[in-house]
Formats: sequence, C-alpha cells, structure tokens
Amino acid sequence: MKIKLLLIALFLSIGMMGCDDDSNPCTNYTEQEKAKKYELVIGSLGGKIEFINQGQHFKVSEIVKDKGIYYYQPQDGFVGADSVKIKVSKDYDGRERGHITIYKIKFDITECGIKVSENKEVNENIVGTWKCIGFGNPKTSEIKLIEPQDCEECFTMTFKEDGTFEGYSSTVLLSGNYEVHGSGISLSNRSDSFFNKVEEMGDGGKFRIAASLIGGQFSISRTCLEFYHHVGYHGEEQSLLFKRKSK
Repeated sequence: MKIKLLLIALFLSIGMMGCDDDSNPCTNYTEQEKAKKYELVIGSLGGKIEFINQGQHFKVSEIVKDKGIYYYQPQDGFVGADSVKIKVSKDYDGRERGHITIYKIKFDITECGIKVSENKEVNENIVGTWKCIGFGNPKTSEIKLIEPQDCEECFTMTFKEDGTFEGYSSTVLLSGNYEVHGSGISLSNRSDSFFNKVEEMGDGGKFRIAASLIGGQFSISRTCLEFYHHVGYHGEEQSLLFKRKSK
C-alpha cells in the first residue's frame, strides 16, 4: 500500500511539473522583451537620421538625434506586427560621403512581450553601374582622364544589392564582394583577374591596379563616385573617379 501511495505521489508531482512548464508560454522572453521596450544605438552624431517609414502601432517611436539612439514601445494592449525603416547618413559639404545605412526593424508583439528582427541594407547610393573617368590627385585637385575615352564598355564597376560587384578594365572581367562600413568601403574575394598579367589597352593596367587598392574612404553624390587610396613609399593619396552610367 505504501509503495502504491508513493508511486501515485510521484506521478502527480511529475504531471504538475509538466503543467507548470506548459502554462507559461513567456519563458523564452528576456526581461527587456517582457517590458516591451526596445532601443537601438545607430550613431551618426553630426549626421542625419531620418525615418523612411514610421511605425503604425506605437506608443513611442522616436529618434533622439543628439544621442544617436532609436526608441520604440508599442501601443498599450496592442498585439501584432509593426515595423520601421530608418536611414542613417553623414553629410560633408552637401554630399553623403559613403556612410549610408538603411535599418529595417520588425516588431512581433505578443501578450508576453516583444521580439525584434533587425536588417541592415547595402548602401543604396552606391548600387548601380559606374564608369571611371580618370585618376585624381586630391591634394592638387588635378585629374588625368583615363584612356581610351571612346571605349564604352571599358573601366566600369557595377555594385549589386547582394554585396557583390563586377567590373571591366579594357580587356579583363573583375569581380568580388564589397561591404560599406562607416565612411569607407572594403573589397573581398577579389577575382584573380585583378592581378594577372594580361595585355591591356591604354590605362587598363593602371585602372586594374587602382581598383584593387579600393578599400578606404570614398565620397559619393547622386552621379559621382570617388575612391581614395594611398600609393608609393610616402603613401601619397590618389583617387579613382567615376560617373554613374545612365540606364
């Protein structure tokens, strides 16, 4: 009899433990998520932070520009989905110098709390096809036009939304990955064609070398793009200048 009572008690205690686990669907929410408050440090002090799309179901959805922080809190009692889209950029003399980040933030709001997914988009300004027009000297503002000028398909670079790029010197296809970070850019997984010894027309070889050195500051406007790099023993700054190709 005692054994039966012990087995019954053990069965009941196990069953109660299972019920306790099932009765609390909020166990996978952190304390911050349960508080239904969200903040994102997006920086760009001295630059521009602006909404592309504002949320629809918020109690608080604001950018505190002097701190570079975005705050969100859903409406009281709201359950469902909400989202915002924010553009972060830096201005220098009216130009956006490469630092453009688009944040897509999605909120899944339940009775338990709030779950958030963040996504950074590729710099939208740089996406597209650009044709090199010449080699620049930022110190003297001199520009040497690239040759030959009459080769329409030569000296181009196309930056795609998926973070890859393709280019063409005068005879060689170029490819790889790129990433915009802060006010700079870096290239990775560059194809061997950047470095192979091949016969080029005009400034094809010089263009290929300069393109392989892309990996620092750049400036951009709606139609012009300039990459800066350093060459030589003393690290003299030079640049590669492009204009956006019309579609």
